Amino acid sequence: FRFFHKFFSCLIITHQCTKHQLHLRALQHMTEQDLENSATEMTGIANYISSCEELDTLTVSTVAERYGMNASSLSHRFKKQMGCNISDYIFTCKMNHACALLRSTDQTVAEIAQKVGYSQYTSFVRQFKRQKGLTPTAYRDAWRKEHE
Repeated sequence: FRFFHKFFSCLIITHQCTKHQLHLRALQHMTEQDLENSATEMTGIANYISSCEELDTLTVSTVAERYGMNASSLSHRFKKQMGCNISDYIFTCKMNHACALLRSTDQTVAEIAQKVGYSQYTSFVRQFKRQKGLTPTAYRDAWRKEHE
């Protein structure tokens, strides 16, 4: 009797372990699929940010609202999938767009600052210099001199 009791106990435990392993595999597969979907979604969000024409109003909150997320969740997922902070990414896109405008237009630095979301000219100049190592005017002058 003890033999059958031990045998059936082992059989039940084995069955439970197998069910548990299958459950873990299903979760693992779902997690891999979720990560793949999340990576695709974050890449789409990054593409939206880099091509956004309304940079003056672009913030983490406006991006989160557009994609139906809260800002904190978006920030966490973006950092996890893309390897950088979303706010830093937005900032870099704004500065890159400012550079493009400085190179291709005669707009004033104040007008460009407004277009990329800075209401304070001095704040824009300070941030631009921190990012690019030159003031916006010096950047424009250097680019034009190099490409004459």
